[in-house]
Amino acid sequence: MSQGPSVSIDTACSSSLVGAHLACTSFLPGGCLRALSAGVNLTIRAETTAVLAKAGMLAMDGRCKALDAAADGYMRGEACVVHLLETHTAGKEAGAVLTAAVVYGTAVNQDGRSSSLTAPNGPSQQAVVRAALQWGGVLAPDICVLEMHGTGTALGDPIEVGAAFAVLQVRWGSKRHSSEADRLNFGTAVRPCPSSSKPGASPQNSCSRIRVISR
Repeated sequence: MSQGPSVSIDTACSSSLVGAHLACTSFLPGGCLRALSAGVNLTIRAETTAVLAKAGMLAMDGRCKALDAAADGYMRGEACVVHLLETHTAGKEAGAVLTAAVVYGTAVNQDGRSSSLTAPNGPSQQAVVRAALQWGGVLAPDICVLEMHGTGTALGDPIEVGAAFAVLQVRWGSKRHSSEADRLNFGTAVRPCPSSSKPGASPQNSCSRIRVISR
C-alpha cells in the first residue's frame, strides 16, 4: 500500500474546502486514487471567542442569521467530519459504495485587496466560481443549489449573493423565477444551524444538506 501526502491546512472558514480541492488535484495522473478530506474545529480556548466578540464578529443574540436582514454576525461551533474521495475508477474497483456526491470541478483563489480583513471581494468570488464551472465542464443553467459561505453579516452576505448572481444569472435570463424549476436554492455552510464550525464547515457538512435538498 502506498502512503500519500498528509497535509494540514488552515485557511479559516474555507479550510476543509481547500483540503477537498487539494485532494481532488491529487487524482491527476501519477497521483492518488483515494484521499481523505477532513474538517475539524474545536472551541477550546475562550480567548479566541473573546477576541472575535471584541472585533464585533459574533452575533449579539448568539444565533447565526445568514442571508437574513437581521444578520449581525455568527456564533462559533464545533465539528469533525471526514469524507473519502476517490476517482471514478477506484470507486468501481471497490464495488458498491454509498456515494454522497460527485465532484465535477473545484477551484481556489484569494480575495486580494478588499475594504477590510473580513470584507469579501466580489470579483474574486466571481472568478473562482467561473473557474470551478470551467474545470467541471458545467454550465450556469445546470446549477440548481448553491451552498454559500454566508458570513451572517450585513456587509458580507450581499457581496457573496451578488457575486453568485453575476455568474449564474444566465440561468434565468429574462424569465427570472418564472417557475419553481428555474429557481436557484441558496444554502449556507451550516452557520445558521445554529453556529459556524469554521474549518469543519464546508464542504463536508454541505454534502449532507445538498442530498436532503435533492430529495
